[in-house]
Amino acid sequence: MRGKGSILTEATYDSELDRPRFAKPVVHVVAAGEFGGAEAQILALLTELQRRQANLVVVTYYEGIFAQRVRALGIPLHILRTRTPWGDFRQLLAVCRTAGAGLLHTHGVRASIAGRLAGRLVGAPVVTTVHSDLYYDYASPVKRMAFMWLEAMTRRLSQRVVAVSEALAGTLLERGYRRERLTVIHNALDVTAADAEIARAREAPLHLRRHLGLPDHAYVVMCVARLHAVKRQDVLIEAMALLPEANGRPTHLVLAGAGAEEDRLRRLAHGGPSGDRVHFLGARGDVFALLAEADVFALPSQMEGLPIAPLEAMLSGLPVIASRVGGLSEIVVEGDSGTGVLVAPGDVHGFAQAVQSILADDDRRSAMGRRAAQRVRSHFALQQMVEITAELYESMKKIE
Repeated sequence: MRGKGSILTEATYDSELDRPRFAKPVVHVVAAGEFGGAEAQILALLTELQRRQANLVVVTYYEGIFAQRVRALGIPLHILRTRTPWGDFRQLLAVCRTAGAGLLHTHGVRASIAGRLAGRLVGAPVVTTVHSDLYYDYASPVKRMAFMWLEAMTRRLSQRVVAVSEALAGTLLERGYRRERLTVIHNALDVTAADAEIARAREAPLHLRRHLGLPDHAYVVMCVARLHAVKRQDVLIEAMALLPEANGRPTHLVLAGAGAEEDRLRRLAHGGPSGDRVHFLGARGDVFALLAEADVFALPSQMEGLPIAPLEAMLSGLPVIASRVGGLSEIVVEGDSGTGVLVAPGDVHGFAQAVQSILADDDRRSAMGRRAAQRVRSHFALQQMVEITAELYESMKKIE
């Protein structure tokens, strides 16, 4: 039992851990301050691992969408609430010791620093998944440099490091990661679940144009992403000013997502000539229903690991226009038999031209969309990602 002076009394748990309930579980440590593509990917992995009867425990830092969905799966969940690095580490260490952790799988720099140290002290190997380029994760230069230094000081404590794209793996090698510890496991999509969502969207359409007051024949350029500086939605807003119509039909930009950049982006849109053709929907949970209303998907990010939103768009039959950065170059195929167009990051004219070219030919756009859907099914299906992850776990020789 926990005594008054025990470290365990400092943590707030969703379930009691007076005795170990799981033999050598995999403890996933996830920062999850917001729910984005990385969190959705982790949740999909957890869901499939649970279906395969893996022993799982999840530790996160915030109550929110991610925590709620983990709880709904019935996976033991622990929320660290001290808001200090030392306090968080002590709580995580207590959870690992009490649960008898066999392996730690960390996601995000804050979780990885604490998880690496905890793994070392409890004698459990650590797998770290790097979902994005840390350099672009923090707007504050001070925070960026502090976390990059702490990450560099602790990275040797991860026995394996997973990069979600070849491009991100290359960046990690340049930063000093050891090649023999690095592996690439592409992010992926639960195609079966997505197909069900797509079918529901077709059966019960949103009629988005009607709700937004758009003409029925208007083209819709959709972007689903956090309103974060690295996503560069400002590029799309400026591109729309250069593209009032395509193929004789008005073009409208729909931004689905929330974040710190929202006020700035709204000012940019409403202060320019495309203000009445840029629409903000906020955070949405009906992504496939939105995609069913779109003609093309665009993502002008400055940097990406391997984002999920373009995969969802491609499976929905949409061509993708994206920046030629990170894992986006591994998703989108260019050329006559391609699935979309890649543009230099920040190139407003390039994005406008790409939108114009795709919308100018309905038959070409439809063919690109069909190829895009097939590419997701053949290269980015969740089952493939889970199999490789399970093999990685087995190679650690610590899972019962």
